[in-house]
Amino acid sequence: DFIIAVMSVVIMVMSYIRTIITKKENGGQYMKVLYNIVLTLVIIGALNWLLIGLFKFDIVATLFGQISVLSRIVYTLVGLSGIVSIGIYSKINA
Repeated sequence: DFIIAVMSVVIMVMSYIRTIITKKENGGQYMKVLYNIVLTLVIIGALNWLLIGLFKFDIVATLFGQISVLSRIVYTLVGLSGIVSIGIYSKINA
């Protein structure tokens, strides 16, 4: 329950930040940076799943510990990046 509450707050904050960024003059430049960060995190997540699927090797758990705070942060950021990536579909279809 705590994790769901924290993720909900993080999603709300990211949405608020995106709203602020897009209202600024150079909003497009900030969104470009955000999308580059998001894409990088999604790729990291995809490569981690590839390693898990092929070799049963979780690189995030290896680097930061099985269920450590840092591992949970990385997993949360990758998951949130996946959610933000949904918005990229509108850019593709534009």
